[in-house]
Amino acid sequence: MKELYGKARREIEEKFIEDVVKRCENHPMYIQESFFNLWVKKKLSFELLDKVERILLEKWVPEYSYLWDSLTLNQKRALKLIAGTNGKNIFAAENLDRFGFRTASQLVAALSGIG
Repeated sequence: MKELYGKARREIEEKFIEDVVKRCENHPMYIQESFFNLWVKKKLSFELLDKVERILLEKWVPEYSYLWDSLTLNQKRALKLIAGTNGKNIFAAENLDRFGFRTASQLVAALSGIG
């Protein structure tokens, strides 16, 4: 990315590139779309990046909503459990209970249906 900006006689800081990649969680399509939207701007700033990020998230809401709505109740619970525990001790009895699972096998079945 730095090379592309250099060829266009534009500047971009390495930290800025790293922040875009981090925000996009290394997902190539999101990185590409973010830089596509940033390219048209004369001057880059983290405030502009925040704005582009909000625009893209709003654009993707229908897609994410459709995906979420297509999950079963237990699949939704499984994802909430993982998010709520940061992926740690997901099979612990108290975590299973807190997120509505009676057994670890219910969680395993829910997760196997997501992939």
